[in-house]
Amino acid sequence: MRRLAGVLAVLALAVSGCGGTSSGAGTGGADIVPADATMFIALNTDADSAQWQTADDLASRFPDKQDAVKTIKKGLRDEGFDWEADVKSALGPEFDFVWLDLEQNGENFVVITQPKDQAKFDKLISKAQKSSDDIFRDQVGDWEVLGPNREVVATFRRESESSDSKLADNQDFNDAMSSYPEDSLFRGYLNGRQIMDVARRDLTAKERKTFDKL
Repeated sequence: MRRLAGVLAVLALAVSGCGGTSSGAGTGGADIVPADATMFIALNTDADSAQWQTADDLASRFPDKQDAVKTIKKGLRDEGFDWEADVKSALGPEFDFVWLDLEQNGENFVVITQPKDQAKFDKLISKAQKSSDDIFRDQVGDWEVLGPNREVVATFRRESESSDSKLADNQDFNDAMSSYPEDSLFRGYLNGRQIMDVARRDLTAKERKTFDKL
């Protein structure tokens, strides 16, 4: 899991550090996510979007921006990637992080995206997989699905294909997403009932009463 998380974190930081000039983080991936998913985070990864241009303009006011960009690009090179050749040209407009539940120490998550350039995305993931044994991949429709183990990727695909109700149909989810400003780079949703159930699970009866009051 560490390798996958590390690669994705570097890619996300690269977008923020190398922003350039379409729409912000949306909820397109929710169309294939089961309605009972615990958590959904949408990240705008379109480095040429107006949102990242605004962030880039703001960052330019700080003298350390160029040093930060150099550090980020070096981080990519350390991971075996070149920003322009390997990353920017492959990324689609959005990465969606989906936690199916909170079991397995939070490892039951996948990342879904629609690449800008399929061939370059294939090359990017292939390169990452050569130096890692915890990046697994599948497809659901025209969405790429990445996960830290084979089981969670297979589970996501099975639940996505068998579920009649998707997260995009969930009114609570839609209310949460619509509450963000249109220029948001990140949007997130938590299934409150599931989070509370997990929080209560290991409490004593007395602790549960106090927790419910809080």
